[in-house]
Amino acid sequence: MESENKELFIRNYHKQLKGQVYIFLFALVALGLICLLLLYRNSSLSDRVNNEIFIAVEDRVYSAIPKTLAKDDNDYKIFGEVVVYNMFSHDQFSFKERTDLVKDFMNENTFNYIMKSFEYKGQRVTDYYKKYDARLYYTIDSMNVITKNKFRELYVFGKNRAVFSLGDPLESTLNMRFVIKEIDRSRSNKFGLYIYDFNFIK
Repeated sequence: MESENKELFIRNYHKQLKGQVYIFLFALVALGLICLLLLYRNSSLSDRVNNEIFIAVEDRVYSAIPKTLAKDDNDYKIFGEVVVYNMFSHDQFSFKERTDLVKDFMNENTFNYIMKSFEYKGQRVTDYYKKYDARLYYTIDSMNVITKNKFRELYVFGKNRAVFSLGDPLESTLNMRFVIKEIDRSRSNKFGLYIYDFNFIK
């Protein structure tokens, strides 16, 4: 009788142990599912933060986390406008300020090449500005962007107009070609575009 009780006890012990193992495995699976659910909810919340949270500044609303977008032809054209309007529109008082504004947008050789073009018979353009009380303006007629490997070529077609306090203004065609590459944005170059080569074209 005693041996039968022991066998019965052993069988019941095995059943209890097996039941505990099943419960433990079920708990592990449930815990895994809960973790996956929490991860999904957190990633979903992150997406919502990116897409649905905004900051109001005065009369404008901005995304809290701005999206990084690839640059298109319009970005290059706007960049080109900033460069040519500052490099080729100035007077004796604004010449240095305007050219310095775009100096960090190009390599040193390009900048020096353009600055050299303002000299005439060994005299600086600012000397002529002072002598004739003149000012130089640049007008863009058209702009084209051509993609070549990692670089893009920007062609700018326009006119320079020199205005004097006395006498008629002088106008001449001034076309140019920029070879531009994307770089990291910085405080001195907020466009993230950089001119590696430049030529005046006819």
